[in-house]
Amino acid sequence: MSNELTDTQVAKALESLPEWTRHGDALVRDIAVEDDTRDLLVQDVKAVADGLGHQPVLETTPDGIRLLLSSRPAAGITTRDVELAAALDQVLSGTTRHEGPQP
Repeated sequence: MSNELTDTQVAKALESLPEWTRHGDALVRDIAVEDDTRDLLVQDVKAVADGLGHQPVLETTPDGIRLLLSSRPAAGITTRDVELAAALDQVLSGTTRHEGPQP
């Protein structure tokens, strides 16, 4: 289990995650996406999260989806949340594409 990060550590981590903000005890990112591609994006997010064994909260917004990362056992933001945010950024930027199971 990861330990909860201090406020200073969270602020430092957010320097390398410019698309993310802190809202209380969670890292948050809003992603604008068209309705017809929303399901594909959600699948990619879930696949990356499954690979890291850490699931975000996904909320539907009028413009797309909102990702919330927080570690319940630690009651705050941990290294696992930061690692997942960075991995999701790679997929969302197109740097990496999650490849699902091959037929």
